[in-house]
Amino acid sequence: MAQEVIPPPPPLPPNRSVVVCIKIANSGAVSGAFLVTSTGDPAYDRMVLNMAKQLRYPPTQPGDVAPSGWRPIPMTFETTRLPAMPATCQPASRKPARSR
Repeated sequence: MAQEVIPPPPPLPPNRSVVVCIKIANSGAVSGAFLVTSTGDPAYDRMVLNMAKQLRYPPTQPGDVAPSGWRPIPMTFETTRLPAMPATCQPASRKPARSR
């Protein structure tokens, strides 16, 4: 699913990266988002998370497969390397319990 509009990056120091998990509604709006990895800067993390919540995707058309589940979105600004992608992309409260 291609994105339509990417908001401008937050006005903070460059060379930061995060992975944000997003859930996309049929309307194309982001209906949920949370950080999987952090930049280590809480203010920057909040700004990036808010930016991810503003992403818009094309709405689902008749015959399209509706978006479902959480999707990891790596976001990097300037020359920073992308962080490692998570094995799962679910809110903490919904992650499966670890077996012992």
